[in-house]
Amino acid sequence: SSFLNAIFNWPLFSSSEKIESQLYKMFPSGYPVLCSSGRSALYLSLNHLEKKRGDLVGVFPYASHCVIDSISRITTPCFGMESKNCDLRIIYHQWGYVQEKNTINNSIDDCVDSLYIKGEKLFPSGSEFEIWSFPKILGTSSGGVLWCKNKIDAEKIKKLRDKNGNSFFQWILRLIANRNSFFYNYWSGGECVAGKPSSLQNAEIYSSLKKWDRI
Repeated sequence: SSFLNAIFNWPLFSSSEKIESQLYKMFPSGYPVLCSSGRSALYLSLNHLEKKRGDLVGVFPYASHCVIDSISRITTPCFGMESKNCDLRIIYHQWGYVQEKNTINNSIDDCVDSLYIKGEKLFPSGSEFEIWSFPKILGTSSGGVLWCKNKIDAEKIKKLRDKNGNSFFQWILRLIANRNSFFYNYWSGGECVAGKPSSLQNAEIYSSLKKWDRI
Protein backbone atom coordinates (compact mmCIF):
# COMPACT_ATOMS: atom_id res chain seq x y z
CA SER A 1 0.00 0.00 0.00
CA SER A 2 1.06 3.59 -0.55
CA PHE A 3 -0.22 6.65 1.27
CA LEU A 4 1.18 8.82 -1.54
CA ASN A 5 -0.98 6.89 -4.00
CA ALA A 6 -4.04 8.03 -2.09
CA ILE A 7 -2.82 11.64 -1.97
CA PHE A 8 -1.93 11.86 -5.68
CA ASN A 9 -5.23 10.34 -6.82
CA TRP A 10 -7.51 12.24 -4.44
CA PRO A 11 -8.69 14.80 -7.05
CA LEU A 12 -9.72 12.02 -9.44
CA PHE A 13 -12.25 10.13 -7.35
CA SER A 14 -13.89 10.51 -3.98
CA SER A 15 -17.29 8.80 -4.04
CA SER A 16 -18.05 5.41 -2.50
CA GLU A 17 -21.14 5.24 -4.69
CA LYS A 18 -19.08 5.58 -7.87
CA ILE A 19 -16.71 2.85 -6.72
CA GLU A 20 -19.69 0.61 -6.01
CA SER A 21 -21.03 1.38 -9.49
CA GLN A 22 -17.67 0.44 -11.01
CA LEU A 23 -17.56 -2.82 -9.04
CA TYR A 24 -21.06 -3.70 -10.20
CA LYS A 25 -20.00 -3.22 -13.82
CA MET A 26 -17.05 -5.54 -13.22
CA PHE A 27 -19.10 -8.19 -11.38
CA PRO A 28 -22.82 -7.86 -12.19
CA SER A 29 -23.86 -11.01 -10.31
CA GLY A 30 -23.91 -9.14 -6.98
CA TYR A 31 -24.54 -5.74 -5.40
CA PRO A 32 -21.45 -4.25 -3.68
CA VAL A 33 -21.29 -2.36 -0.39
CA LEU A 34 -17.95 -0.61 0.01
CA CYS A 35 -16.54 -1.00 3.53
CA SER A 36 -13.41 0.13 5.33
CA SER A 37 -12.16 -3.49 5.60
CA GLY A 38 -13.14 -7.13 5.33
CA ARG A 39 -13.75 -7.35 9.06
CA SER A 40 -16.16 -4.42 8.99
CA ALA A 41 -17.96 -6.13 6.09
CA LEU A 42 -18.36 -9.29 8.18
CA TYR A 43 -19.66 -7.29 11.13
CA LEU A 44 -22.20 -5.49 8.93
CA SER A 45 -23.48 -8.74 7.45
CA LEU A 46 -24.13 -10.23 10.90
CA ASN A 47 -25.73 -7.00 12.07
CA HIS A 48 -28.01 -6.94 9.04
CA LEU A 49 -29.05 -10.55 9.68
CA GLU A 50 -30.05 -9.47 13.20
CA LYS A 51 -27.91 -12.11 14.86
CA LYS A 52 -27.58 -12.01 18.65
CA ARG A 53 -25.27 -13.36 21.35
CA GLY A 54 -27.25 -16.59 21.60
CA ASP A 55 -26.75 -17.37 17.91
CA LEU A 56 -23.89 -19.73 17.05
CA VAL A 57 -21.87 -19.00 13.93
CA GLY A 58 -19.75 -21.79 12.47
CA VAL A 59 -16.13 -20.78 11.91
CA PHE A 60 -13.59 -22.52 9.66
CA PRO A 61 -10.40 -24.09 11.11
CA TYR A 62 -7.48 -21.77 11.90
CA ALA A 63 -9.58 -18.65 11.48
CA SER A 64 -7.61 -15.46 12.10
CA HIS A 65 -8.19 -13.27 15.11
CA CYS A 66 -9.91 -10.57 13.02
CA VAL A 67 -12.58 -13.04 11.87
CA ILE A 68 -13.22 -14.33 15.37
CA ASP A 69 -13.29 -10.80 16.79
CA SER A 70 -15.81 -9.59 14.21
CA ILE A 71 -18.11 -12.55 14.85
CA SER A 72 -17.90 -12.37 18.63
CA ARG A 73 -18.90 -8.69 18.66
CA ILE A 74 -22.46 -9.80 17.95
CA THR A 75 -22.75 -13.60 18.12
CA THR A 76 -20.86 -16.60 19.51
CA PRO A 77 -18.33 -18.37 17.24
CA CYS A 78 -18.49 -22.16 17.08
CA PHE A 79 -15.55 -24.37 16.09
CA GLY A 80 -14.81 -27.96 15.16
CA MET A 81 -17.31 -30.50 13.87
CA GLU A 82 -20.18 -28.71 15.59
CA SER A 83 -19.61 -25.67 13.40
CA LYS A 84 -21.21 -27.43 10.42
CA ASN A 85 -24.50 -27.75 12.33
CA CYS A 86 -24.83 -24.02 13.01
CA ASP A 87 -27.62 -21.99 11.44
CA LEU A 88 -25.00 -19.70 9.91
CA ARG A 89 -21.47 -20.55 8.78
CA ILE A 90 -18.47 -18.63 7.50
CA ILE A 91 -16.88 -20.56 4.60
CA TYR A 92 -13.34 -19.52 3.68
CA HIS A 93 -12.38 -20.00 0.03
CA GLN A 94 -8.64 -19.42 0.35
CA TRP A 95 -6.99 -17.84 -2.73
CA GLY A 96 -10.09 -18.57 -4.81
CA TYR A 97 -10.20 -22.33 -4.22
CA VAL A 98 -13.87 -23.12 -3.61
CA GLN A 99 -14.27 -25.23 -0.47
CA GLU A 100 -17.99 -26.02 -0.52
CA LYS A 101 -20.88 -25.55 -2.94
CA ASN A 102 -24.64 -25.51 -2.44
CA THR A 103 -24.47 -25.55 1.35
CA ILE A 104 -27.63 -26.62 3.14
CA ASN A 105 -27.16 -24.16 6.00
CA ASN A 106 -27.02 -20.41 5.53
CA SER A 107 -23.48 -19.24 4.90
CA ILE A 108 -21.29 -16.22 4.23
CA ASP A 109 -18.52 -16.63 1.64
CA ASP A 110 -15.19 -15.43 3.00
CA CYS A 111 -13.28 -14.62 -0.20
CA VAL A 112 -11.04 -11.96 1.32
CA ASP A 113 -7.95 -13.07 -0.64
CA SER A 114 -9.61 -14.30 -3.85
CA LEU A 115 -8.77 -12.26 -6.95
CA TYR A 116 -11.39 -12.86 -9.65
CA ILE A 117 -11.26 -12.34 -13.39
CA LYS A 118 -13.78 -9.64 -14.36
CA GLY A 119 -17.25 -11.07 -14.88
CA GLU A 120 -16.64 -14.12 -12.68
CA LYS A 121 -19.77 -15.30 -10.89
CA LEU A 122 -19.86 -14.49 -7.18
CA PHE A 123 -21.14 -16.44 -4.15
CA PRO A 124 -19.32 -19.77 -4.74
CA SER A 125 -21.13 -21.65 -1.97
CA GLY A 126 -24.55 -20.35 -2.96
CA SER A 127 -24.69 -17.89 -0.05
CA GLU A 128 -26.38 -14.49 0.14
CA PHE A 129 -23.18 -12.60 1.03
CA GLU A 130 -19.52 -12.57 0.02
CA ILE A 131 -16.63 -10.65 1.57
CA TRP A 132 -13.50 -9.18 -0.07
CA SER A 133 -10.46 -7.43 1.40
CA PHE A 134 -8.68 -4.98 -0.90
CA PRO A 135 -5.40 -4.96 1.06
CA LYS A 136 -5.15 -8.71 0.40
CA ILE A 137 -6.05 -8.68 -3.31
CA LEU A 138 -5.04 -5.20 -4.51
CA GLY A 139 -2.40 -4.13 -2.00
CA THR A 140 -4.27 -1.06 -0.72
CA SER A 141 -4.01 0.26 2.82
CA SER A 142 -7.73 -0.25 3.50
CA GLY A 143 -11.04 -1.17 1.92
CA GLY A 144 -13.30 -4.16 1.62
CA VAL A 145 -16.52 -5.18 -0.09
CA LEU A 146 -19.62 -6.87 1.21
CA TRP A 147 -21.29 -8.38 -1.86
CA CYS A 148 -25.02 -8.96 -1.58
CA LYS A 149 -27.04 -11.25 -3.82
CA ASN A 150 -30.12 -9.15 -3.16
CA LYS A 151 -30.24 -5.43 -4.02
CA ILE A 152 -32.59 -4.64 -1.12
CA ASP A 153 -30.11 -6.16 1.34
CA ALA A 154 -27.34 -3.99 -0.12
CA GLU A 155 -29.37 -0.81 0.30
CA LYS A 156 -30.23 -1.64 3.92
CA ILE A 157 -26.61 -2.48 4.76
CA LYS A 158 -25.40 0.81 3.29
CA LYS A 159 -27.66 2.62 5.75
CA LEU A 160 -26.20 0.57 8.62
CA ARG A 161 -22.68 1.38 7.43
CA ASP A 162 -23.34 5.09 7.12
CA LYS A 163 -24.67 5.26 10.69
CA ASN A 164 -21.13 4.47 11.87
CA GLY A 165 -19.83 7.67 10.29
CA ASN A 166 -16.56 8.11 8.43
CA SER A 167 -13.59 5.75 8.83
CA PHE A 168 -10.91 8.40 8.21
CA PHE A 169 -9.58 8.37 11.80
CA GLN A 170 -9.44 4.56 11.77
CA TRP A 171 -7.47 4.70 8.53
CA ILE A 172 -4.95 7.14 9.98
CA LEU A 173 -4.47 4.80 12.94
CA ARG A 174 -3.80 1.95 10.51
CA LEU A 175 -1.21 3.96 8.62
CA ILE A 176 0.55 4.90 11.87
CA ALA A 177 0.43 1.24 12.94
CA ASN A 178 2.50 0.37 9.87
CA ARG A 179 5.31 2.38 11.46
CA ASN A 180 4.59 1.69 15.12
CA SER A 181 2.90 -1.57 16.09
CA PHE A 182 1.75 -0.03 19.39
CA PHE A 183 -1.12 1.63 17.53
CA TYR A 184 -2.26 -1.55 15.80
CA ASN A 185 -4.30 -2.72 18.79
CA TYR A 186 -6.18 0.57 18.87
CA TRP A 187 -6.99 0.31 15.17
CA SER A 188 -7.97 -3.35 15.49
CA GLY A 189 -10.22 -2.67 18.46
CA GLY A 190 -12.49 -0.29 16.59
CA GLU A 191 -12.22 -1.44 12.97
CA CYS A 192 -15.23 -3.78 13.09
CA VAL A 193 -17.59 -0.87 13.60
CA ALA A 194 -15.84 1.53 11.21
CA GLY A 195 -18.08 3.44 8.82
CA LYS A 196 -17.91 4.59 5.25
CA PRO A 197 -14.43 4.92 3.66
CA SER A 198 -13.12 8.48 3.41
CA SER A 199 -12.31 10.34 0.20
CA LEU A 200 -8.60 9.55 0.49
CA GLN A 201 -9.29 5.87 1.01
CA ASN A 202 -11.59 5.89 -2.01
CA ALA A 203 -8.89 7.52 -4.11
CA GLU A 204 -6.42 4.75 -3.35
CA ILE A 205 -9.04 2.05 -3.94
CA TYR A 206 -10.15 3.52 -7.26
CA SER A 207 -6.57 3.85 -8.46
CA SER A 208 -6.01 0.15 -7.71
CA LEU A 209 -9.26 -0.90 -9.39
CA LYS A 210 -7.99 0.64 -12.62
CA LYS A 211 -5.04 -1.79 -12.44
CA TRP A 212 -7.26 -4.85 -11.96
CA ASP A 213 -6.50 -6.48 -15.34
CA ARG A 214 -2.78 -5.93 -14.97
CA ILE A 215 -2.75 -7.44 -11.46
